[in-house]
Amino acid sequence: MATPIDVINPDDISVGDKGTRSPCHANMDFRKPNPGAVLKNGKLFLFCEASIVVVSMFPVVRAWEKSARRPFWRGVNPANLKDFWPVSLSCKSKSGWVLNRFVAQAPQSVKETVLSFPSPYRFGLLALISRAQSSMDVVLANPALAFCLSQSHLFLQMRPARTWDVARRLLQRRQRDALEPLGFPPAESAARILRKIPCHAVSIRRAYTLQKALWDKKMHQRLCHVQVLSAPVLEVLTIAPSWDAISSRLLNELGEIRDPAEASDAAHMIRQLMGTGTAMVQGLAPLRLLPASLRQLKRAYFERVLLAVPRPPVAPDLPLDVLFPEPPFPVPRYTQRDIHLEPIRTVKELLAESYEMRHCIATYARDIVAGECCAFRVLAPERGTLTLVPYAPSHWVVGDLRGVKNHVLRRSTLLAVAAYLNSRQDRMIPLEEKDDDDVPF
Repeated sequence: MATPIDVINPDDISVGDKGTRSPCHANMDFRKPNPGAVLKNGKLFLFCEASIVVVSMFPVVRAWEKSARRPFWRGVNPANLKDFWPVSLSCKSKSGWVLNRFVAQAPQSVKETVLSFPSPYRFGLLALISRAQSSMDVVLANPALAFCLSQSHLFLQMRPARTWDVARRLLQRRQRDALEPLGFPPAESAARILRKIPCHAVSIRRAYTLQKALWDKKMHQRLCHVQVLSAPVLEVLTIAPSWDAISSRLLNELGEIRDPAEASDAAHMIRQLMGTGTAMVQGLAPLRLLPASLRQLKRAYFERVLLAVPRPPVAPDLPLDVLFPEPPFPVPRYTQRDIHLEPIRTVKELLAESYEMRHCIATYARDIVAGECCAFRVLAPERGTLTLVPYAPSHWVVGDLRGVKNHVLRRSTLLAVAAYLNSRQDRMIPLEEKDDDDVPF
């Protein structure tokens, strides 16, 4: 089915006993399609390039389809309507407005719950909730299991003709007993693992991968110790060669990632290091054991992959082994006040910091060599990058302090770092007292 593009004028459509007609679909003529969507009499009409789909809302969500190939109304599974829901209903497009009005017919609690799932699977969840009163409890307690039940026509080992009846019967069982017909191990530990998956991280591809991972005893045991099975963790599980090489600590750190872009980045780094990527560097031996932490993983990817190519992504025209001048004051390895700083001493370390934090600190290499500034890694209380600039002879002030992608750190972190630097250098000016006026008097 094609994705609806826009909404046609409701005045141009008439609904009769013989079905739905529009100027572009009159007499089932699809030669000049006008894809769109419209809401009429409480039903959602989806006009596609080669078919018409009608969806009804509560008390039971159902769908029917008529196409040029099959010019008669036939029932279709609402879970198959994966391409008709916009990513955001708050968009100003007419399709989003129509779908928003259509979903408004559902109870408020159901609407809020369904909107927390990815858009391709919302029709299937609405159909499941409308067919079983107990399904809302399962959706709230175990979103991943409810997702698999809403897509039961894909996960059931024995696919009957009436999959919704089977899904309704599985809802009445204990969660561990409902897993086996869906292809998961029938164990309480498997049910607990599925409960760790948030609503926004579910997908059909990830669920199929999790099936295989849970049947693997070592990976099953490792997943029992992971706090959250977020999107980065599930993406890494799609790399089967990494199962024996990944640690529980790395999986837990991946589960703490909140940036959706880092989900694919972590999987890409592991594919490259494990030798399963599509663009591997020539002559690079794959790792048999992955680093134990996310920071070490990023550092290994930088040193083994990015530096293996002739020109790194953000490489200044300086040798990687060039040493920077010593910092203006000694920094102990472990500091007081829960502040942990590490000076960046080489161009290679500066490039690694730039890649890990995703900002342009690498372009400061020549300034650091010339003594016009110095750079530090901030490891606690927040991860960040600190630069100091000379304000007067033997007098350095905070130039900048940024987090990942130049995000501003918490004010408490800024003040704590400034207070610590003042304790190391009597003439250090706190960040909030820095004067940007260049007038010397």
